[in-house]
Amino acid sequence: MKGDRRIGTQVGQVLATGRPRAIPMRLIPELLQRRDRGEGYRMLSRWLKRCGIDASPAACRRAALGLPPYGGAVYDALYI
Repeated sequence: MKGDRRIGTQVGQVLATGRPRAIPMRLIPELLQRRDRGEGYRMLSRWLKRCGIDASPAACRRAALGLPPYGGAVYDALYI
């Protein structure tokens, strides 16, 4: 099937489609706190690199703004 991302997988195996997460969920609250204190996306990216996570400034922006793949119920749970 043309455009099927699951080509070559085992039968019955379910794969999530879309962009994979570079930033683990355990670091999202601290990332949001740092962003609220005024740190820029490049500085957040450097902080994550020191933590051993290779995330681009664009990934930091998506996480801070709650854009896919970081959006949805995760942010609702953080602010309840």
